[in-house]
Amino acid sequence: MDSALHDAARYIAADNEFHRILAKATHNPLLLLLIDSIVDLLSEQRKRIFTVEDGPSHGQVYHKQLIEAIADHDTERALQCMQAHLRQVREDAEKAQRLQQEDSTLLS
Repeated sequence: MDSALHDAARYIAADNEFHRILAKATHNPLLLLLIDSIVDLLSEQRKRIFTVEDGPSHGQVYHKQLIEAIADHDTERALQCMQAHLRQVREDAEKAQRLQQEDSTLLS
């Protein structure tokens, strides 16, 4: 994903695969089914986040922290990383929405 930070299609494909691998690693078939069922929605959101300055690299910070926490078997830190990542995604999604609204206002 680091090598694709400036290529939306490659980054999104890698990001989707990253989340799918995490879901698979839980050995919870329901979680994997959930991820697979919403992959298109997640891809659309990731496309919008790509319009936010440094949006993809924001996510990478948390992805790396999460991987380290999992490797260390530190469930509390993994939970904290995931919660922080979800906040970051929400903030970037809101920024992307504001940018889209500003663009549509300028065009009208």
